Amino acid sequence: MSEIRVRIAPSPTGHMHIGTARAALFNYLFAKPQWGKFLIRIEDTDKERSKPEYTEEILAGLDWLGLNPDEEIVYQSKNENKHKQAIQKLLDEWKAYYAWETPEELEQLRQKAREQKKGFIFRQPNYTEEQIEQFKKEWRKPVVRFKVPENQTITYHDLVKWEITFNTSEIGDFVIAKSDGSPIFYLANVVDDHEMWITHVIRGEDHIPNTPKQILLYQALGYELPVFWHLPLLLNPNKSKMSKRDTWDVFVTVRKFFQEWYLPEGLINFIALLGWHTADDREVFTFDELMKEFSIDRVQSSNAVYDFQRSLHFNAEHIRKLTPEKFVEYVKYYVDRMLNDKVLGIAEDESEDNQEIQENKELKESLQFWDKLIKEWKLDDLDYVKKYLPEVQVRLQTIKQFILHSKYLYEEVPVTDEIVYNKKMKVSEEIVKEHLPKIINLLEEVDNWDEDTLKNLIVNYNKENWLKNWQTLWPIRAILSWVEASPGAFELLQILGKQESLKRLKNYLYR
Repeated sequence: MSEIRVRIAPSPTGHMHIGTARAALFNYLFAKPQWGKFLIRIEDTDKERSKPEYTEEILAGLDWLGLNPDEEIVYQSKNENKHKQAIQKLLDEWKAYYAWETPEELEQLRQKAREQKKGFIFRQPNYTEEQIEQFKKEWRKPVVRFKVPENQTITYHDLVKWEITFNTSEIGDFVIAKSDGSPIFYLANVVDDHEMWITHVIRGEDHIPNTPKQILLYQALGYELPVFWHLPLLLNPNKSKMSKRDTWDVFVTVRKFFQEWYLPEGLINFIALLGWHTADDREVFTFDELMKEFSIDRVQSSNAVYDFQRSLHFNAEHIRKLTPEKFVEYVKYYVDRMLNDKVLGIAEDESEDNQEIQENKELKESLQFWDKLIKEWKLDDLDYVKKYLPEVQVRLQTIKQFILHSKYLYEEVPVTDEIVYNKKMKVSEEIVKEHLPKIINLLEEVDNWDEDTLKNLIVNYNKENWLKNWQTLWPIRAILSWVEASPGAFELLQILGKQESLKRLKNYLYR
């Protein structure tokens, strides 16, 4: 068997879509375990819509996900001469021809087909020499159309969809070069895949209508056919088709996931299960485990529903697996990238999207805390990190949420009475003022400052004073953390230590 060679071929005409990431991942997971090559081709021939910043974003996103190519990146625009040679070959062999119709004339033909309740099928007109001369005098610029063989049945085997059959009578002569001579997607894609020795074309189901035309081009140019494999469509939760033009604010771009500080392992795990299922009920995998588990026979033919909430579940699972060292490494990585990266971060951001601008503004403000955490509070103090991380990790769905669950661990936050007093918990002002000073006095006498000792001391105090445990534990936790969800009072006392805990309790009581 020849070497397996696959590619991902995104167009740099917008932010990198999650569907593009999934296609890249499936290509990678198919080829790499078989010692194949994973390649990247940037299809940048759409000069009006392609932008270099989108190319940079695509490459940065693939790199972040760990989907790096085995060979030099190919840019389709640099293959223009090979595309034109292929077009000329088809013209020379009478397999393609110049078509002179204007857009208005084509619309008239379509309207006529609609009136006759027929599909519009364009076939080569029998232009006379006089007509062609007249077209030239009118300064018309012809396109090049591929001459589709009539009434041929072609069947190809799709690794997911099984056998697909089509008849050429249903395919009109299609354009392969614009009036300016630039190639159309069908032609350029086929030539480039041939030049790159691509053996398997793995892409979304939305490309199935393109495949018959491309097979005809492969045959006409004398190229060997690759194996086709079409992935199921991604659907929105309401079962409507996801569009690559869906916008930033609905979590469909890789850049958005990056800016929310997802782990690449978490996002990879999530998108791997969009159209593929495991042999058992297991769902959480590392990248290496996916490489071993992935197989074509478990890629589903039915459409996959894109449920963003599931991405949070997978990301949370991978966050819980991080060691303190790796966790700190990720925090530093994201702070640096967000502040300094002009592609995935927010440095010199020039977005025209109002929502994106506002989110970036808020992110910059929060990054000030992160910067202080690293520089002033020494996030490298792993002994301290190890104290609180297990308690915090279980509450995180993204690394970015760490700021909500950690600020109080490094900085005393002003506490209001509204947080401390709680009617539901039966924590009144009278209870706090009467019992908190007494508990502080008891805590000051503690030498062995560990969770069990602290628990016994406060629980016994509550029993002796006919108090429910939460009537004293709630205000202690609220004063120490001032957040809705945090570790319990005993855990916080141990994490912060005796000196810091007593300081915060006294500062509130005697403010």
